[in-house]
Order: sequence, then C-alpha cells, then structure tokens
Amino acid sequence: MKKVLFATTALIATAGMAAADIKLSGYGRFGALYNDVTDATNFISRLRIQIDVSAETQSGMKVGARQRIQTEENGMGAGNGVRFYITTGGLTIAGGNILGAIEAMPGLYMNTKSGGTGLEGNGFTSLVTNTAGNGYWNWDAYSSGGVGAANGVEVIYSANGFTAHLSVSDSNRDALALSYKFGDYTAAVAVQDSDTAANQKTVVTFGGKLGAADFTLAYADNDGVDKFALKGGANVGAATYLYGFVASEDLGETFGLGVSHDLGGASIEAGWTRNDITDMNQISAGFFFAF
Repeated sequence: MKKVLFATTALIATAGMAAADIKLSGYGRFGALYNDVTDATNFISRLRIQIDVSAETQSGMKVGARQRIQTEENGMGAGNGVRFYITTGGLTIAGGNILGAIEAMPGLYMNTKSGGTGLEGNGFTSLVTNTAGNGYWNWDAYSSGGVGAANGVEVIYSANGFTAHLSVSDSNRDALALSYKFGDYTAAVAVQDSDTAANQKTVVTFGGKLGAADFTLAYADNDGVDKFALKGGANVGAATYLYGFVASEDLGETFGLGVSHDLGGASIEAGWTRNDITDMNQISAGFFFAF
C-alpha cells in the first residue's frame, strides 16, 4: 500500500498534470471442476491483479492504461498486453489490447461472477457467439493472459443511455456495437466483418430487470450458424442468487443452473452445465473473493 501511495504522489508531482491515480483491483477464485466425459475432478483456481493507471490534464482529459497479472491453476502469473486510452466527455479512444465491440456489448455474458455458469464458466456455452458449428472465441476481446487483438484500436462514445463502440484490429476483424439503455432494460446489436468467413457475426441482445429477477434474450448469426439463448436469475433472500440458461444452435442444445451465495466479503459459487452436443456434464464449485 505504501508503494502505491508513493507512486501516486510521484505521478501527481510530475508532467504538470492536474490529477493522477494508480488503482489495484482484482479477484481470486479456487475450487473444483468435474467433467463426466473424462470422469475427472480437478482443482481449479485463478488470481487476477488489475493495474489501472491514469492522469488527468488541466483541461479535464483523462489519459490512462490497464494491465493485468493473472495466474491460473498450477501456473505462474505474467503481465498481459496493455490497453492505452484517452477519454474526454463521453468519448474514449483506446489502442493495444482492446476490449472489442462484441466482447463489451451488454447481454453477451451472464450476470454472474464468472460470466458463465459455476465458478469458472463451465465452457461458456451460454454465449450465443460460441458455437459447435462455427467455433469458440472468434471475436476480438481483451486478453488477460496475452496480447489480445494485437495493435487493435477502438472508439467508444456514450451519452444519454446510448453507446456506440467501433473496434478494428490486426486480426482482420472489424466490429460495431450499438446499445441503448432505457429504464431497467437494455437493447444491443453488433456486427463483425472479417476476411475470414468463420468470423462473420451478427449479435442481438435484449435484457433487463423484473423486480428481483433479471433476464436476457440473445441471438447470433455466426456465419450461417444460428444460436439462441435465454438466461437469467433471481435473488432469493438477501444473500442468494439462483440463475440458469438454455441455448440452442443447429447441432443441439446446452443448458445450465447455478447458485451464488454471498458470505460477506466472499461468496460460494456453484453451477452445472449440460451440453447435449458433446454429451457432457460439467460441475464447478468453490470460493470467490474480490478486492
């Protein structure tokens, strides 16, 4: 903590900036994953430390960067590619290890600690952009363990509930996402164009809150492979969140159920996923804490 305070003080004292900041955040998780295809139960874990640095000019423009150090089970942590950005008003221009327009669009991931089911996502078959017929993770996204899109550039503009996000990269994937939040609901649409046919995508999501419950309807055309998903959950009491999803593509269905129980400072995360396409069940459970 003293090192962070000293570094922050040093930034403020240099470069004629009006304000500067260094922020450390992240999370840890550890538990077990069972896969009935291999009939194996394995220890799983992740520690993520996120470093956000920024400085604000006297005119109010914010200049910053983000880097992560992440360690998976039985591994050693290493820094990833850096995302640099400039923000003024509702406009952000970023380069390097970019977020990616599809990756950052509302409704793509589930409203859970993992973004999927259980402690670590259970394969993320709830994402309409992941399909057995067209492949997984074939869009630009911020990489916690690598360089990401590699020399990507993105422009994000937000105002009055509307957000436009354009991203391009050396991976030859260009994407545009538009979203609008009105009341408790958010609608979003994204398209991705690429020289690689398998990377062509159109994604639509709509979600919101109904009392203690949340829901998302999602659809994607993944170069001719259609996938639909319905996902959501509800708070049961003050500390427990129950959730689930069902997704369908041309080759079959996947579905899952999960629970998150808040312990105050940490939580228990558990979830089961069934993949009819691969005839596989996965269960992951364990502890999660953020800092």
